[in-house]
Amino acid sequence: MITIVARLEEFVSATPVIGTHVEVTVEVAPRWQVAKPSNPEDATNSPTRSECTFIDGEGESLSQRIISGAGGISSCCLDINEAFHRQRRARLEVPVGGSPASRTRPPDEVVARFSIWTRLAGFDSTVGSFPLRDHEGALVEVKRAEQKVVRDFAKAIVGHTTSELATLWFCRHGTILLGHSYVCEIDEIPNEPGKTIVSPSALQPVIFPGRANTAKLEFTNLKPATNYTFQLRFREFSAGAQSSEAAVEKAAKTHVLAKG
Repeated sequence: MITIVARLEEFVSATPVIGTHVEVTVEVAPRWQVAKPSNPEDATNSPTRSECTFIDGEGESLSQRIISGAGGISSCCLDINEAFHRQRRARLEVPVGGSPASRTRPPDEVVARFSIWTRLAGFDSTVGSFPLRDHEGALVEVKRAEQKVVRDFAKAIVGHTTSELATLWFCRHGTILLGHSYVCEIDEIPNEPGKTIVSPSALQPVIFPGRANTAKLEFTNLKPATNYTFQLRFREFSAGAQSSEAAVEKAAKTHVLAKG
């Protein structure tokens, strides 16, 4: 039994990514160590010296889908015992040295590796494969493997800025789909430590025109000599189910794709 824990983080801020669709796939495959045929023109090869290569069989896969929760954590448990037993019965036909005959032989070992697929905000990504260490131990007790997965949803650039105006550019990664809503939220940063700003956040919808993944917006009427922070947020709606005003309000409460 193997427990795989994936920890999802946003690329720039290392913020945990919650609510992502995650699929963990474990591949179990037989492996053979086979001698390479020597090169007769290579003077370094001697009759007693040989090189080996590894051949992995097709094997089989086990998968499980989950949703990332608190802390960006996704955890699943997969029973790989039966898969290991089946792959140990695999056979490979190998030539017999010095003759045209061949023979079949069992694998020298069975190996396991895993990959992690994620989807959020129209952005699909697969990382791996990663070897499962001590997979033989997982046949008799629960073993744990952890992997950090970094997601880069969007890039943000602060453009032309004055004492009362700021221009922001966003480059969105992934596919812009119908029902995807984006909003930029901007907040004041207190000038004094421990001081709380009571003014509400300023919100603006972010429109990625056509097939373009780049958007520009301006915030005006900013306070001079004041620092601000911004966040690009995302929410997915059913097509036609929300008004633009409701979309802005609710999108500001969901996934953060970029910040600065």
